Amino acid sequence: MKLPKDPSKFSFGATSSTVTSLGIIFGLASSGNPQASIIGSLLVIAVADNIADSLGIHIYRETTATKKENTRMFTISNFLTRFGITFTFVAAFAFLPLAWAATVCVVIGIGILVFLS
Repeated sequence: MKLPKDPSKFSFGATSSTVTSLGIIFGLASSGNPQASIIGSLLVIAVADNIADSLGIHIYRETTATKKENTRMFTISNFLTRFGITFTFVAAFAFLPLAWAATVCVVIGIGILVFLS
């Protein structure tokens, strides 16, 4: 597998999404209806938090980048990376029992963070 020339296009989004999602998963695991609460919260993160972070990064990159095309690609790849990782966690909770889903998410999350480190 060939890594992109500029891993910063996805590395911030991947780490941010992973840490935020795992925080939500374990924060809501003890709620009254944990599976529905976790899925709903992850979907909110996948859209609202993702848009906010991607827009913030886009504006920052616009003010510092020399090529505007790079800024657009960076923003799009950040958004898609965050959305994909969060959706992976949502799929785990949609198709697996709660305990298994949490374990799978931890393994995936640690794997992502180790890979990026």
